[in-house]
Amino acid sequence: MLGQPQQQPAPISADEAFAQSILNVSIFGDDRDKIVAKWNYLQATWGTGKMFYSQSAAPVDITPENVMCRFKAIGYSRMPGKDNKLGLVALNFCRELSAVKPHQQQVVQTLHSLFGSKPNMLVHIDSIKELENKKCQMVIYVEEKLQHAPNESKRILATELSNYLNQASLKPQLNNLGIVEALAHVLPDEDQLKEYLENPPRGVDPRMWRQANSDNPDASKLIPVPMVGFSDLKWRVKCQEQETDTHALYMKKIIVKQECTRKVGTSLTPEEEAMRTKLQNMQAVVSAPTQFKGRLSELLSQMRMQRNQFAANGGAEYAIDKEAEDEMKTFLTMQQRAMEVLSETVNKDMKALDVIIKGLPELRQS
Repeated sequence: MLGQPQQQPAPISADEAFAQSILNVSIFGDDRDKIVAKWNYLQATWGTGKMFYSQSAAPVDITPENVMCRFKAIGYSRMPGKDNKLGLVALNFCRELSAVKPHQQQVVQTLHSLFGSKPNMLVHIDSIKELENKKCQMVIYVEEKLQHAPNESKRILATELSNYLNQASLKPQLNNLGIVEALAHVLPDEDQLKEYLENPPRGVDPRMWRQANSDNPDASKLIPVPMVGFSDLKWRVKCQEQETDTHALYMKKIIVKQECTRKVGTSLTPEEEAMRTKLQNMQAVVSAPTQFKGRLSELLSQMRMQRNQFAANGGAEYAIDKEAEDEMKTFLTMQQRAMEVLSETVNKDMKALDVIIKGLPELRQS
């Protein structure tokens, strides 16, 4: 009837629109629609572009996550997270690593204030690394000194720490630091792992996902992860290059130590003799009475005089405020943690080197 508004077509879902743009293109009403459908199919396989299928509908944006994208693969990564008792919480920043790294102490102080600035609560940085898309991640943990045993401390559980930081009242202060989320860095439980393995990610063929689960070389330590598009592949290659550089650095240190041990008792090479001569000349310059050694002796004499003066007056030799003392303790704790991580990494590399040495005869025979 005249005067009645035309009925608008019911909106369809994104998946239905994606299927229509490949199977049912109706723009021109002739053979050109088949050409457009083939073009849409080609765009879907490479994972980018826009697909048009109707004059009255908006185009469909194509992403690499669509089911028809061919640039996909499945790799394996180490099981994420650590024991909840270690208290590790990952803070994801929406800033680059170069912008966050110089202000680590400011982040620690701000977090300490969020915990009430309690003297028995210490915030530590476990690690900081770069993420994709110009972001970075800082892993922290918090130690609480026990009141009945001041020399002992315990770590706050990772789940408790993340729940505290995710409170709505603390969000503005975290956002001022560039922190967009705080996640407990813990191992997934059996139910979470089962749900992840049984449900393939969006755009991944379920058959491919099941095959990846069955081909897992070590299901207790590794999990399958999808790599969608060239950006994910590039990021994975970058992470592998960083790990390779780290291993190469420690291997270099091991080789240097081995070379020093091997050359014990042998005569110096011409290059080493030239370096010894340069070092002796430098030592002669430093040890000259009018140079650095004389100035250091003078400073040492003044310090001894001041020390004797303080002792005679019965006053304290040194005085330091509480904030500076806490900062020094925090810094020394961070250094101790770094040395522990370095020692752990060297031990792991030594074990890997032993495996390589033991496997060399078998490789030579094969």
